[in-house]
Amino acid sequence: MKKTAAIWLSILLGLSLAGCSGNASAESVYKKAAESWSKKDAVEMNLTMNASVSQDGGAAQNGMTGVLKETGRNSEEGKERTILVEASMNLDMGTGSPMTIPISYAYAGGKLYVDMAGSRYQQSVTDAQLSAQVFHGLDLFSKLEAKEYRNMEIAEENGSYRITFGIGAEDVKKIAGSIPQIQEYRDTYGEGLTMNFADAEGTFEINEDHVPQKTTFRLKVDLSAEGLSASLVYDITEEYVNFGDKVTLTLPDFSGYEEVKVPEA
Repeated sequence: MKKTAAIWLSILLGLSLAGCSGNASAESVYKKAAESWSKKDAVEMNLTMNASVSQDGGAAQNGMTGVLKETGRNSEEGKERTILVEASMNLDMGTGSPMTIPISYAYAGGKLYVDMAGSRYQQSVTDAQLSAQVFHGLDLFSKLEAKEYRNMEIAEENGSYRITFGIGAEDVKKIAGSIPQIQEYRDTYGEGLTMNFADAEGTFEINEDHVPQKTTFRLKVDLSAEGLSASLVYDITEEYVNFGDKVTLTLPDFSGYEEVKVPEA
């Protein structure tokens, strides 16, 4: 009897553990988080992007920390897309005199308004031109399906989830288009630019309701062209603090912003 009871106990324990481990896969949780993300008409996030640049024998560090708010993200809602970024740019060119520059970007009514340390200008821009000038998040949940990630692993604690993932170099290349500095290299060197992206890795934090809470991501690329040899490393963190009606976006007074034209490609 004792042996029979022990066998049944081990079977039941095995079934219980199997049930726990099978409750949520990384792929299923990501799919639900991506669906939740697509329905959010507004988002507020704390955004950090640190870049290390080695170029032509020199090295520099630059970073941005700030708050990004975006409304009208979901076109089905019929609201005009509006973006506000209030941040600090930290620059260290290796001279021993790092600088911190306050900067804000606002996008409304098809115009980009920039205030960089008191220097103000405005431009009429398309969405593509906006992305080439202002970093407003990676938007991985919209850009990649679960099947496009590599080595997705999930850890669950108190109902919340942490997913670690990899992204192959070809998909990293697509994502990198949202980083203005990389786009600037593309525009400057054109077809003469060679970009070698490395496989990347990162993490997602997702709550029990499958709403994204945080993304971390590291991206590496080597660039080469005539007269250019550079390596760039980006460490990006997005922490999502508010969604929907909880996002309060108040645009600044746009009087005094000088009109400038976007250079033709």
